[in-house]
Amino acid sequence: MCRINKTLIVLSLIIGLFNITCNAQGFPPRRGPFEGNRPDGGMGREAIRNGDREGKVQLPMPPVTTTSSFDRALMDVKKDSPFGFFDPNMMRFQHLSFYRDFASVMNDMEAYWASFGATFSFGWALIQKKNPDGSYKESYWERHDRLIKSAQAHNIHIIGIIVASEPITGEQKGRIMPSLPKDLEGYKRFVKEVVERYDGDGKEDMPGLEYPVKYWLIEDEPMWRMYFNGTGSDYAVVLDAAYEAVKSADPGANVICAMLREVGNKASSQPRAFMEDFFKKLAESGNKRPYDIIDQHWIGGEDIYRQYSFYKEIIEDIDSTARKHGFTSVPFFALEIAGPHNATEEIQAADLLRRYAILLSFGVKKILWSGVRAAPEMGLNREQMDNYFGRVTLIKGDGEKKPAYWTYKLMVKMLDGSDWDKTEFLQAEDGVYVFKFIKNGMPVWVVCNNNGNESKIKIDAGDDIKTAQVIKAVPEEKYGKDSADYLNLFRHEELSVKEGILEINIGEIPLIITGK
Repeated sequence: MCRINKTLIVLSLIIGLFNITCNAQGFPPRRGPFEGNRPDGGMGREAIRNGDREGKVQLPMPPVTTTSSFDRALMDVKKDSPFGFFDPNMMRFQHLSFYRDFASVMNDMEAYWASFGATFSFGWALIQKKNPDGSYKESYWERHDRLIKSAQAHNIHIIGIIVASEPITGEQKGRIMPSLPKDLEGYKRFVKEVVERYDGDGKEDMPGLEYPVKYWLIEDEPMWRMYFNGTGSDYAVVLDAAYEAVKSADPGANVICAMLREVGNKASSQPRAFMEDFFKKLAESGNKRPYDIIDQHWIGGEDIYRQYSFYKEIIEDIDSTARKHGFTSVPFFALEIAGPHNATEEIQAADLLRRYAILLSFGVKKILWSGVRAAPEMGLNREQMDNYFGRVTLIKGDGEKKPAYWTYKLMVKMLDGSDWDKTEFLQAEDGVYVFKFIKNGMPVWVVCNNNGNESKIKIDAGDDIKTAQVIKAVPEEKYGKDSADYLNLFRHEELSVKEGILEINIGEIPLIITGK
């Protein structure tokens, strides 16, 4: 009994230290406490101390980039790719871990977009401190610079997250919650300094910057009070100030409005209140629209039968509310998505492809899966092991790649480079969805069956298509830690197209079909 009590006391102290010190930097308490870095599994061992570099909790420090495969032509090609990951550098779910191999793993999946939250968001209090007289100290960039250099050495584009966690004078004894800054002009100077450092214009750029950062998300899920301590009106003021600062530093940069509408089981009784307050404040201010893109996440959700209509209703509601207040429509990003809770690995893989196909059919331009790899279980507490965001990664804590890893890789191979403006949602009969993409002038279909029974459908393939290659998009063979010829993990079948019509049977496993 004594040992149990001591263990509980230690865990309580660790969790308390995490809440007090880590969150003092303004990054959100993303769903799980931290117990400590492990030296194995690709986690970085080098770290710096929190606060004024003299605090108590060590923040992860990316390694120095010593070799580079930077390819400007490849980065140019991947500018329009929608595929990427949110927080790929973090082992789920340990906030202060660092996954050294994240960039090479993303390269293997040919995913070339990333956004970094937690301790690698561009939090004001994380980068800048205050002197006793209230003036600001020199900004500290090394951790962020190292991360950006590591990503760009692997040709990964970055979407930066700017967080209004206002620095304070004196020792930080609690979390600095992002909110409407008291020193709004100081906040604008900070935002401008961030954007100027990474805009690639040759003026005050980060030494060694290879490629400009052109997308900036202002806050992350501000409609949840745990991530932003303010109203929709407050966020409107923050976004307007940030927009002005971003555009003054880099007129060609894109400002992303963060998620506005509550969804899911955490939603309050008034899930639209924050959004309505936000747009009302913007309209009353009489300013131009202070954003170029809107972010809308899609996390979890067990009802696969309503997946298409659910997300469609959400983005249509946001768009119509914006237009009601006089703001023109803008593209959507989905900068964090993940599958249903407690899914089997096979269901996770099927859901991943279905979710991407749905979002692409709505014209969503960037879609980032939440997390790449789980943390090794040794050293995790029960809450961390059971954490949802640890379960939805594509690689287990022991390094084994789940079926969803190979499905993701297949999806990118088959779809990336499509003419996204020609993507079509063709039919939804008896729970069967058909999506059509055009790649290199040829059709690629993704077919998903949500009705739980095997169904027979017909696809109008056109008179020019004589045969079709049908791939079951969830691996059937053993996948393990690696596979040099991963395409052999999937079942392939070639079918004849008769008089322009392709007839197929589909069960629970989604299909990817190409025509010849």
